[in-house]
Amino acid sequence: MFAEVLRDDGMVYLDNMRSAQVTDVYVLKGKGAEVYEPRFTYHGFRYVEVRGLPEEPKLSTLQGRVVHSAVERVGNFSCSNALINRIYSNFLWGVRGNLRSIPTDCPQRDERQGWLGDIANESKAESYDFNVALFYTKWLNDIQDAQNEKGNIPDVAPPYWSVYSTNVTWPSAYIIIPGWFHEQYADTHILEAHYSSMKKWIDFMSSFLEDYIMPRDRYGDWCVPPESPHLIHSGTLNTR
Repeated sequence: MFAEVLRDDGMVYLDNMRSAQVTDVYVLKGKGAEVYEPRFTYHGFRYVEVRGLPEEPKLSTLQGRVVHSAVERVGNFSCSNALINRIYSNFLWGVRGNLRSIPTDCPQRDERQGWLGDIANESKAESYDFNVALFYTKWLNDIQDAQNEKGNIPDVAPPYWSVYSTNVTWPSAYIIIPGWFHEQYADTHILEAHYSSMKKWIDFMSSFLEDYIMPRDRYGDWCVPPESPHLIHSGTLNTR
């Protein structure tokens, strides 16, 4: 079983995984060295709990394999402050864990979806450390393919979850990412390929303006400290 945190008794804490099973089951043959490497799932984790071994496992008993989209490392950073270096290292691990043909929101629980809001601004930071040009070229195509006839863009792309909430915050990633793409790579082909679709979305959203104010927002400050659930989910509009 795979987890991010431990319980007080030292066993893995799984409540935050929600419906994700995060469990691999392997039956040993019992003859010589055996290797098990799942090919149809992956896990984001800090801790692994192993059950059923006849002896206490060593650190060398399990070997983790880092798997992510093939993005070339192009940048690096270090300084004299150990804490800042650690934060930077955590950032790199977070990026690698969520580049899985789409930029996922998390690698561990029962989502692992391409939420647009999660990546709108963070994606530019990735471009300083990894060559993500082809990666985001592909994902912008996913967003374009998911745009409906009205011009509405889903909050998740590809829309495995069909969430067309008609809000301005999450889908604005479709405008933001081509902007930094041009700044970072001096490449205009993304703007050329997506201009008409971006304009279609802006025209669609402009129809909701009230005295030049955009009222369409579903998520608010995601996520503020939950003084009240109403402060997190500031709107529940669902219009497709």
